[in-house]
Amino acid sequence: MAATDGLSRLICQMGKMCVSKQLLGSKYCSSTVSILPNRPSSSGFTPKQRNWIKRVGVDKHGVKTFNPQIVYGTVGEGMAMTMNTEELDRMMPTADTMRELFNGTPYEELPVVFVKATKNNTIINTVHVRNFKSTVIINTSARKEGFKNAKKKTTIAGQATGMATAQKLLRRGIDTVRVVIAGLGPGRMSSVSGIASSGVTVVSISDRTFLPEYGPRPRKVRRI
Repeated sequence: MAATDGLSRLICQMGKMCVSKQLLGSKYCSSTVSILPNRPSSSGFTPKQRNWIKRVGVDKHGVKTFNPQIVYGTVGEGMAMTMNTEELDRMMPTADTMRELFNGTPYEELPVVFVKATKNNTIINTVHVRNFKSTVIINTSARKEGFKNAKKKTTIAGQATGMATAQKLLRRGIDTVRVVIAGLGPGRMSSVSGIASSGVTVVSISDRTFLPEYGPRPRKVRRI
């Protein structure tokens, strides 16, 4: 009998309706009448009744929380934008790129110009890779090209270092290279432009700048 009374009380509380008038704007505007369900309070419900409320999808405020007709996580799937990437795919390297010829030389046999751009200097090494063995051909830096002290970390020094590297390559009969950049110094791109503007063909530019995921250990907390 007590269970029946509790269930009937639950149905009555959930079935109550209240009429609320909402005035829009000034007193001359017409009022709208909306019928809203009364929000049942969670007090007085047994755990079994609360589970029943959650199962049908109504929370303690009388708001519907679950709709079995909607599959959550799929909203917006059909609105994805389609983009033609054929032109971009042709620009990306493939397995055949390593055997592609550039001025009569396969890509994998081209000399590699390593540019290390630090905050105080620009160092350029040209390496020849043959039979899985690398041989340093040319080594130069902004200091070797005559820039001293604070002048080493300027973009002009980086460009001059790149031009000097290109002239040394041309004297050795090398006119096609690939460039690998490491570092975020001022001579990062000016050195590459110096190489390209001196008559050396740059086939590819790769970035191998090391980016630490966590970084060094922070300093300890200062004691006052």
